[in-house]
Amino acid sequence: MKKILTILAVALLACTTVFAAVNFSGSSTIGYQINYDNDQWQQLFYGDDGDDTDPNTLNLSISDDNGIWSVGFRAGIQSSANKGATLGDTGSMGGNVTIDFAKLIGLEDWTLNAGMIGNDRYTTLRAYSNQSGKNFDRIRTAGNSYVAWLGVGYGGYVQAQVAVDPGLNGGNDDNIVTTSDVLASALVTPLSGLEVSVDYAWKGEADGKFGAAVDANIATLAGLDFDLGVSAAYVMDINAEKHQVAATVYGGVDVVDLAVEYAYTFDAAHYLYVGANLNVVENMLLDVYFGANDVTDFANQYFVGGDIGYTISGMTFKLGVEYAAAGSYNYDLSGLNIVPSVSFSW
Repeated sequence: MKKILTILAVALLACTTVFAAVNFSGSSTIGYQINYDNDQWQQLFYGDDGDDTDPNTLNLSISDDNGIWSVGFRAGIQSSANKGATLGDTGSMGGNVTIDFAKLIGLEDWTLNAGMIGNDRYTTLRAYSNQSGKNFDRIRTAGNSYVAWLGVGYGGYVQAQVAVDPGLNGGNDDNIVTTSDVLASALVTPLSGLEVSVDYAWKGEADGKFGAAVDANIATLAGLDFDLGVSAAYVMDINAEKHQVAATVYGGVDVVDLAVEYAYTFDAAHYLYVGANLNVVENMLLDVYFGANDVTDFANQYFVGGDIGYTISGMTFKLGVEYAAAGSYNYDLSGLNIVPSVSFSW
């Protein structure tokens, strides 16, 4: 961790020396989860392989006015305990640096960028429309990765990235463990509204995983006056001789957005998600969802929930309610969850 903080500090100093005008931005989420069935309270924590929302976090970003470079920092904390017990805290810090060489040297039509991440995850390029947030298409490094990546693209039609892990992952200075070596991915956009991606990983946590995905926004392709799209993803774990397939249909009108997702998972479960976002009041969040982690055992695997919130002056106050028979959808605990939270950005 000390290594990546030193690298980020040096990169930030170099960038601010060359480009004096900088922009500062950030975001944070703070919340608390009350679970009655397990008699447990804990600071807000979403499933690591589920919802894209992080646990209690603070994210900071610094970039120049021309978008040539950016430096990001992330800090997260999770505390959990039974009611009345002493909280036990675990935390993490990470960072990233990105430089756009195409903008730096004035290339037109082409993109050429590179970056590093430390104590965090690198995720390959993806086309799948991840409506439920369960990331059935995702191929990425371990959570404590130190990765350098290089990307190239042309005209918004094609992008390609190669990420290399130099073997600085995990443990401390005396206990370095390599978890991922190389990930390669490409994203092609032949038409506005149509995207296709492929990715593959060698060694490490994602070793031997090959993925392919497509997203077709029919509303854009056909010029419809309402939203409609379909997306599909396939991931093959070659080493384990398993595969995972996901498909989603999404769309809506001004008042409501709908999404239905089905997935056949690596665990041979049949996952189902149905969700709706209601856009009835400006700046108000109102959504409901239900489904099951395995519809073949619906009575023991279902979940149902919703969120209500309101955004004012860059702050979103939200209350989430969920009941999960087992293997919860959002909050990592089955049973009844009551989850108040506040998010803000600047």
